Amino acid sequence: QLVRAQHVVLLCDFDGTLAPISERPETVCLSPRVKGLLEVLAAWPQCTVGIISGRSLADLKERVAIPGMILAGNHGLEIEGPGQAFVHPISEQVVPLFRLLERVLNKGLAAVKGAFVENKGLTLAVHYRLVEPDREHEVKQLLDRVIGVPRLLGKVRVTRGKKVYEVRPPVVWDKGKALSHILAHHLRLKRVRKAAVIFLGDDTTDEDAFLVVNGLRGLSVRVGRDERPTAARYSLDSVQEVEDFLHRVASLEAEVQPWPA
Repeated sequence: QLVRAQHVVLLCDFDGTLAPISERPETVCLSPRVKGLLEVLAAWPQCTVGIISGRSLADLKERVAIPGMILAGNHGLEIEGPGQAFVHPISEQVVPLFRLLERVLNKGLAAVKGAFVENKGLTLAVHYRLVEPDREHEVKQLLDRVIGVPRLLGKVRVTRGKKVYEVRPPVVWDKGKALSHILAHHLRLKRVRKAAVIFLGDDTTDEDAFLVVNGLRGLSVRVGRDERPTAARYSLDSVQEVEDFLHRVASLEAEVQPWPA
């Protein structure tokens, strides 16, 4: 499928897909080999490479400084790459509210060892990976109390990932919408009518992107040995297998012939 394609679009989640999940998000980084493979793919004219992550755009830019790559932070609420810069218009409205919620949540979570709040500008992440199992319910109870009124007023919504709650703006925007936005813009920029699309992800927030890729008859790939139902049509067991997969895609460069302009 990739060899026959006019263009290849390879988009990935970051944590748990390109890099192993860590107890603290600030300690996560790409391995030299994965970064090298992404650099090779980003330099290939017939391939577009990008990351769609729950991390902020600023965080991604710090960890993935690779020319030519598309980076989408906060589940696609902010996107930057060659020829495009997008920030969802809701951003100006949510930043002050999220600063206030961050202060209140931090004060309440101070009594729960291991819990902490990460302010990503357009979203908040309440992490509880380091919390003792018998106290995890306290994190959920506090979160429900703090965001109860804003959620009732339609000011925020909450999604759940691997040992994290995401407090997000009340907009119908997710990784699937971000993927569609990137495709529409980038293929027009590249003057490409059709592309083979691949998306790799490991968490529940990646399911929206899997559904979009399936509709395009692309390759939706879930990473990890998760028994939960998924829309992904293919799977890889680990970050190591993702690395091997990237190597296989990069090796196709000699076989994919450029299409005439």
